[in-house]
Amino acid sequence: MKSMRARLFLLPLALAAGGTGCSYFSNGAYPPVQHALGDSVVVFGADSLHAIRNDRFEVYGPTAASVAAVRDDLDHSTREFRRYFGIYAPLFAVVLFDTPEKSQSFDPTALRNRGLRVVRIARPARSEGRSLRDDNAERWPVSRRAAVVMLGGWASRKRAADSSDAESRLPVWYRQAVTGLTAAPQGYEGRGGFLSRVGSSETIPLVEIFASKSALADSVNQTEMDGPDPSQPRERSRSLLFSSEARSVAQYLAEKEGPEFIGAIGEKLLAGQSMETILQQSRVVPKDIPALEAVWRAWMRTEDRR
Repeated sequence: MKSMRARLFLLPLALAAGGTGCSYFSNGAYPPVQHALGDSVVVFGADSLHAIRNDRFEVYGPTAASVAAVRDDLDHSTREFRRYFGIYAPLFAVVLFDTPEKSQSFDPTALRNRGLRVVRIARPARSEGRSLRDDNAERWPVSRRAAVVMLGGWASRKRAADSSDAESRLPVWYRQAVTGLTAAPQGYEGRGGFLSRVGSSETIPLVEIFASKSALADSVNQTEMDGPDPSQPRERSRSLLFSSEARSVAQYLAEKEGPEFIGAIGEKLLAGQSMETILQQSRVVPKDIPALEAVWRAWMRTEDRR
């Protein structure tokens, strides 16, 4: 009985001791992140960052609130990724910064030496009209970037023998679709998204969406890397429409064939198969692109009426 009382007495002391203090990350060791609450601090050179770590992702940021806010988005995104691909993506890290200058000066070597892909995100100036200096209004643009990193890590693992160009083997439409499917709710508009605000005559034919190489796909890819060009509003609208259609048709395929079909499409694309060939292996949806487009558009009209 005395031994049991001693253990019960020591337990809260041990927990309290484990939840405080700083840990140095210069040697590449795992920091002792406690309770996944961002209440541990890790020192990267001159930067002291709050931290959360689990077996799916690691987050480092300037405040405990910023790290906790991102954790919720990444919880959603990583679980959605698993729903479509059957496994979690390889472990990755997100590092948050108060300013773009701090992001640019950060050295991610310690994280990369552990095999982690690293996403660096600078705090946006404003979100939904509120200053993000208020921790209660924290909204970091992390879902989209995390989806790209997860997909890239998955593709490289699938093509372990030739991983250098694995991600580039996935066409733009597929990357946009997976980004939309796995993003946290506030990362994208509702189910219809931008597509719900345009007429059917303005949409892009699926044969052009699925094309591995096209001027439009190149434009969408450039927008993904550099951000939208404010001097080209029409190109921005076309890029939004492209992404919205890619996400919508992927939702349709997942609903009819099962969510795992999205991961199977990715594997076949990595193996060099075209979408025309992949559709030949479907069980429910039509096996050619024009017929698929017809039933997908009918499905969209049904969804709009709900």
